[in-house]
Amino acid sequence: MNTIAPAPAPRSYFTHTSLAYILACTLPFLTAFTSQRLTFFHAIPYALSFLIIVLAATLGGLGPSLLAVLACIVARQFFPVPGIPSYPFDRTDGLRAFFLVFSAVIISAIGAGRRKTELHLQDALRRVQERNDALLESIAERKLAEAAVLRSEKLAAMGRLASTIAHEINNPLEAVTNLIYLARGEANTSEAAQTYLEIAEKELARLGHITRLTLGFVRNTGVRANVDLATAIEEVLFILHHRLQNGSVRVDRRFQPGVSITIAPHELRQVVTNLLSNATDATSLTGSAIVITTCSQDGKAIFLVEDDGDGIPAANLQRIFEPFFSTKLEVGTGIGLWVTREIVLKSGGAITAESGDLSNGMSTCFRVEFPLSPAAIDSDAAEVGPAHSPADPAHISAD
Repeated sequence: MNTIAPAPAPRSYFTHTSLAYILACTLPFLTAFTSQRLTFFHAIPYALSFLIIVLAATLGGLGPSLLAVLACIVARQFFPVPGIPSYPFDRTDGLRAFFLVFSAVIISAIGAGRRKTELHLQDALRRVQERNDALLESIAERKLAEAAVLRSEKLAAMGRLASTIAHEINNPLEAVTNLIYLARGEANTSEAAQTYLEIAEKELARLGHITRLTLGFVRNTGVRANVDLATAIEEVLFILHHRLQNGSVRVDRRFQPGVSITIAPHELRQVVTNLLSNATDATSLTGSAIVITTCSQDGKAIFLVEDDGDGIPAANLQRIFEPFFSTKLEVGTGIGLWVTREIVLKSGGAITAESGDLSNGMSTCFRVEFPLSPAAIDSDAAEVGPAHSPADPAHISAD
């Protein structure tokens, strides 16, 4: 538990103390001079001294008040009042001096108690303010946490729903596939009908593949395995095919063979899906392109996703990996890149992003690095020739 430091003395306290010392040194001489010159003050020199001492004690405490007593006695020697002996002191003078000192001590004690009470009150107010600020901060964090939990629950519910739908689609899909197979076996089926049935069978096979991939995406298995990076990308591109086609987005594949990493397959597919989905959203204009590159370098698997979209503003580029930060207000959840970064870091990798006028005509580039799987490292060690870099076109196929 953090301890709260005591409150410093208020600034005005030092100002009052300095003022008390100044008044204690000057006022006694001013009043003594005035009493000597003006007949009206001849009868009340000690009353004036008493007021000065009270003022010094109230403002500064015991020190200035005792200084005021001494200054009053000295000032009386310099400016004696006519008709009142200034030296030597008689018994009455001694009693008056003692009364002045005693009054100074009492008033100083009262003033010190008042200032101590003020300090305690200021310290208590500061503690209350700090606790109030901490409470407000805690409430804000709790609201953010509640919002995060709510969104996570929604996403989990969507995942379960997608899994249920994909599973339920499989049953009638298999039945329709069997019926088409039987229909193709009928001898009296025309050649045109056979062609249509063949096309329908291929589309059903494709639909079945999509449902299996969907089940693989939502099935939360943490078993790590050696996964070929290009194969995982192709699986995601297969699902995003119609989305890319509808947006007239051209995909340029630059894959180096044999680049594999050790990771849970569904986690890698999630990383690839998030990056390709964001690139697709950024390249919705006709003629836009996405360049996907995989290669190995210095014991690492390098995965690049580049697009020629509108790019990411510099202010947003620093925040894109923050949870629940999204510029896609209507459809974005703000957790895609955050989840992607967490998966990459958990797998021992790194992810970076840059945006602007890049050298290859692209506007945005996401670079993901994973440790190569042991099998891929052995394969690279067995090859003869220089290492390949992300810009090296060798061993890369384009689509």
